[in-house]
Order: sequence, then structure tokens, then C-alpha cells
Amino acid sequence: MPKLSIITINYNNLEGLKKTFESVFMQTYQDFEYIVIDGGSTDGSKEYIAENADKINYWVSEKDHGIYNAMNKGIKIANSEFVIFLNSGDTFFDETIVNRLLNVDNTYDIVYGNHNLLKIDNSEYVKQFPDLITISYLLIDTVPHLGTRIRKSLFDDNFYDESLNISSDWTWYFDALINKVSFYHCNFVTVNFRLDGVSSINHNLGMEERVIHLQRKHPEYVLILSKYLEKEAEVISLKKQINKIYSSRWIRLLKKFNLTKI
Repeated sequence: MPKLSIITINYNNLEGLKKTFESVFMQTYQDFEYIVIDGGSTDGSKEYIAENADKINYWVSEKDHGIYNAMNKGIKIANSEFVIFLNSGDTFFDETIVNRLLNVDNTYDIVYGNHNLLKIDNSEYVKQFPDLITISYLLIDTVPHLGTRIRKSLFDDNFYDESLNISSDWTWYFDALINKVSFYHCNFVTVNFRLDGVSSINHNLGMEERVIHLQRKHPEYVLILSKYLEKEAEVISLKKQINKIYSSRWIRLLKKFNLTKI
């Protein structure tokens, strides 16, 4: 049995899939099981996967019921001690990442690193995650999902909630923390993560789904999160007011010197 399964999900993202495959195939540690779940792509992804079938342990291209349904498919196929998700378009930071993650003490259930975030304007910055994951931190932020080593047995009868569209990995982590699952932070960058996915661009829906999950399973935390969201909305409103004042002052200054037509 391999120690690790890497799971890639894809749907009509051929160019992103090519980058992900290259990243996986160039890892210095190659003794892993590679699983690719494609949602019935029509952009050439299926054919590209078939071309690389000799490097893939299992792949399928068929219609699914969303991101988490695809991930659950991969988990059910995986035959290893740990799993790592790396979705199409995202890449390991360098060729040593799998080896470094597997060298972390096996007693830890969830091993995560930092992310190099690639913005839509092609700028990038590193997001540093905390060493200690607490309830207060997780209520307002998250643990990285991609490039994180997760003990596969944690998914036994506890798959991602497919009724949620973008926050099921967060709800799964929250439940894991409540259940005293062990987390360990590796202070190095594991993944290049593009900020153009569904969860990255739909913050409000993500928070709504968090509230729904807490109402179902952890109602004692709902009020705390609701208060935080109220404060967050106030801060956003204040920033807009500040920007409006700042912009209007610039406009007045430009008009004063007759520069508005330049």
C-alpha cells in the first residue's frame, strides 16, 4: 500500500491541468498513488488525461455533482495512509514538497504549510498560516486545503458535505478540530494557489455556508460568528467611505488645476 495518494479534480480546465500534471510528475518523491477525477470535460482534458494514463493510477471522466462530490470520489478510490489534494490549475511550490510533507512525523493527522497566492493581476504573495489552529482562528479564517497532508482514515464515514458549494473543506476542518484531531504547521510554502476559484471569489456565500453548518452541528458558535460578520461589514463600509472621501478630494484638486481632461 502506498503511503500517499495525490488527488486532482478537474472540469474543463485543460491548461490548468497541464500545469498541475507537470508539477506532480516532477516531484522528486514518486512512490505515491495518483488519482484524477474529471467531471466529464469537453475541452480536451479527457484526452490529455488519457495521454498521461501511464503516470496515473486511476482516472475517470464522467459527470459529477460538484467539487466535493468529485473529491469524495477520489477519497473513496484512494488506497493509502495519507491524501493530498491538488486541483487543476494549482501546483506544488517546488519539486521537493511531497517528500518534505511525508517526512513529517506520521503521528500528526493534518499537516499543512503556507500558500503562495497568485492573484488575477498576476501579482503574488505568501500567506503564512499560524502554528496553532484554534476555534477563534478557524471561525474567521481556514486551514489550507490544497497541498495539505490528511490522514485518510479521518474520512471514514465522514466525507465532505456535498450539500455545500464552496465551504465543505472548512466545515470538515472545523469538525476535526472540535474532535481533537491533531494539526501540524510546516513553515514552508507548499502550493501555488490561484485566487480565481469559486471559494476565492465568493466570500459571502462561503460565510453563509459556515453559518448553516454551525447552526446544524455547533449552534454555540453561531452568535460569535454572526457578531464577527457584523463587524466585518462595518469595517468594509468604513473603508468605502474613506475611499470615497479620498477620491473626491483628488477630483477637487484636479479640477482646481484644470487637469480633469488630461
